[in-house]
Amino acid sequence: MNRILLSVMLGEVSMALVTDGILQEYVLERSNEQRIVGNIFKGRVKNLLTGIQAAFIDIGHSRNVFFYNGDKLDLSEGQSIIVQIVKDAMGSKGPRAITRPALAGRYVVFLPGANYLGVSKNITDSAERARLRAIADAERPKKTGVIVRTVAAGREEEAIKKDIRYLAGLWNSIEARAQRAKSPALLHREADLPVRAVRDYLNDSIDEIVVDDKETWRIISELVSFSYSDYKGRIVHYQKAEPIYRHYRLQEAIDGLNARRVDLECGGYLIFDYTEALTVIDVNTGSYKGETSLEETAFFTNMQAGAEIARQIRLRDIGGIIVIDFIDMNDAENRSRILKNLSGALAGDRMKPRVLGITALGLVEMTRKKSRQNTATALFAECPACGGSGYVKSPETVAVAIRRKLAETTGAQSLLLLAHPSVAEWFANCELGRLPRGVKLKVQAVETMHPETFTILSLNEGSAK
Repeated sequence: MNRILLSVMLGEVSMALVTDGILQEYVLERSNEQRIVGNIFKGRVKNLLTGIQAAFIDIGHSRNVFFYNGDKLDLSEGQSIIVQIVKDAMGSKGPRAITRPALAGRYVVFLPGANYLGVSKNITDSAERARLRAIADAERPKKTGVIVRTVAAGREEEAIKKDIRYLAGLWNSIEARAQRAKSPALLHREADLPVRAVRDYLNDSIDEIVVDDKETWRIISELVSFSYSDYKGRIVHYQKAEPIYRHYRLQEAIDGLNARRVDLECGGYLIFDYTEALTVIDVNTGSYKGETSLEETAFFTNMQAGAEIARQIRLRDIGGIIVIDFIDMNDAENRSRILKNLSGALAGDRMKPRVLGITALGLVEMTRKKSRQNTATALFAECPACGGSGYVKSPETVAVAIRRKLAETTGAQSLLLLAHPSVAEWFANCELGRLPRGVKLKVQAVETMHPETFTILSLNEGSAK
């Protein structure tokens, strides 16, 4: 059973793609976060970076967008230009834009600025590919491009032509709006998540779309009845009091999307570590011991890991460079099977991951398209204690800093040390015997203090040291 679950709450919309009760993809969007990927703007060239063939474009947002001028367009500062956003702002980097927009429809992607015709590689039947190319070629306006999507396979000719005509008309409206608008201005807004879920995910393999909001259910039902009538009986309004993700037993999986460790069924586990440039995934045998040999144990664990890594990458929406440290194997054929297993598990990923092979150090390199911050960024905030590093100073390290501070004390004094309970306990147990001569110290644990901070007060004067 394949389901799309749509949950709508005040300020938040989310989608879960579920196969036989297992969460495969999860997308979350919040109203207080400006998602601009897919939007088309009339912007103004703000800065030219001739040394790297790039420019920053003002689109009326708080951050200018970056545009790489690979086609070497003749740009000048202050010039108006139509751009489409292809990547959200990530960390210190602003959004990224292109000047050749793409409009996604149900059956095709319309490319107004490219004289190009293509058919999805997932359609393998040569006769069907030829049929779809002929339909698209006959309907597309001159000097425009069309890519036929996988879902178009087997569809009626008129449905595909209707999709092309609609997108061509939409682009004409965008161009007309651009002629009247003063830059910077929004010309076209990408569809909201529920509509995109239907457009991009609904196909013959989906048994149900379950929606927990009445108004959203009504909109989706009307959209499906009008444009995807074959599926109109598959839209379900969820009305139970229990939250939809708890009812389908998905809440635990969603809550664990930022977990560093992911356990495998065999007893092995994965470790995920993130940097700004890449994601590293380490595979470990854990409690799994195998039955015959170390090679067999490693192979079986790696096979399970490959399938789970592909699922986790989709779930967490990890993009960019990904490095996987599978368990070492001596057999070349086994290593080849691991790569094939990983590639097969990634085959259905819409973000088109590429497995590049094994390095000299035995690491598997791959890449995956990245258009937005990963799911964990929306669900979790940076830890206020460690600042996102995953580490704080140990109680012993903080105790050493306290001892250095006390060493500056001169004369007999009575002092009060305020510190986190872990530091207070360590200092009381290990450090009181090393106090400077004449110093009397009282230690008080303060649960609300940061683990790395402390305060020393003089009980004689009541002033901080």
